[in-house]
Amino acid sequence: MDHDARYRELVERAGLVEASVVPGCSVFKEDCLAIWAQITGFLDRRLKEKGFTTAYFPLFIPEAEMKKQADHYEGFRKELMVADGLVVRPTSEMVIYPTLKRWISRGVPIKVNQFCSVVRWERLKPNLPLIRDNEFLWQESHTVHATREEAEVMAREMLAVYKELIEGLLAIPTVAGAKPPHRLFPGAEYTLALEAIMPSVKSVQMATSHFLGQRFSRPLDLTYHGEPVWQSCHGVTTRLIGAMVMMHSDARGLILPPRIAPVQVALDGTEDYRETLGPLRTGVVDDPVLKGVPLVLSRGRGLTLTRRDTGEAVPVTEATLPATAARLLEEIQQALWERAQARVPMHAPAEYGEFIRTAQAHHAYQRAGWCGAVNCASAIKQDTGSSLRVTSPGTGQCIRCRAPTDQSAIFAPAY
Repeated sequence: MDHDARYRELVERAGLVEASVVPGCSVFKEDCLAIWAQITGFLDRRLKEKGFTTAYFPLFIPEAEMKKQADHYEGFRKELMVADGLVVRPTSEMVIYPTLKRWISRGVPIKVNQFCSVVRWERLKPNLPLIRDNEFLWQESHTVHATREEAEVMAREMLAVYKELIEGLLAIPTVAGAKPPHRLFPGAEYTLALEAIMPSVKSVQMATSHFLGQRFSRPLDLTYHGEPVWQSCHGVTTRLIGAMVMMHSDARGLILPPRIAPVQVALDGTEDYRETLGPLRTGVVDDPVLKGVPLVLSRGRGLTLTRRDTGEAVPVTEATLPATAARLLEEIQQALWERAQARVPMHAPAEYGEFIRTAQAHHAYQRAGWCGAVNCASAIKQDTGSSLRVTSPGTGQCIRCRAPTDQSAIFAPAY
């Protein structure tokens, strides 16, 4: 059984998702939603610290509104579900921004966030639960600023928030960079992204933060003191949960990083020690091994804490239980992070032949110079199956055409 087949089996067996009667649309079950609640809770706290308010905007967008930003419409056109002139939102810019146009008179900056679902009907790649669904849950935030600098700072700050979430809580190493021009968010001036490589040695786009510039404000006439405003938008999805499962699971089931786990300590058939464990998240869980609970507290001849990641059983007393549990949870978090880091192969080939051989042998991340030409990126993907994920400043030569370049690129197969 290949990686993807094992993954499909695990997310259903562990009770995260279930197939529905709608092709490519999963039923997100209680345990999946509990993990998503941890993710959204973290984001809600961080965004409110940055001055964001929360709102909920309509599910439907008039197709005529989508067409007002031509690049945006064209970029999503193949994925749109349209009925009676209404688009089921693939993303919410064109239903949110007419409202923000009214709010601008109250002053800027405006920072608004929503948690919702979106629909992007996949026609190019096969569906994979939590990784590539036709409908999925997500967080999206949007900002309006008086100056370019403020909007660019916001785009960078949001990428940092996502990095803290993904690396600090989910224990998944990421590679940050800018998307190449041919893979920008439709309508963005530039897109920043975080990528993560899975044990299947395929890359997952984990988060994106977009500097929109004035590319929406001009066609939509969003002005402040007579000048078009500057904007950014940002988002993550339930894909984070799928990537976490791919990164940390084993043959017995899930392994949840303690900082994101809805239940950190499973109480083996009893809630007697809930108060003793204080602020730690506890609960009685059916099959805690399959469901990835970081620690299980058992009573036999004495109290024992068993680690999900290693299976190690640690004897404790009621007096030492709180401190020992807290220490073990941090050790598990660190161990998962270190193990995940070891799973991120990065190669830097010197010439194209080596690039091709490494891609064929390892299917790993490769860092190499790129000239900026789409035809070079397309040829590399055709030759190796590796797509250009993100770019960053660098010096040298394009790995394929040998033209001088000032940018480095990360290549990998991708979901």
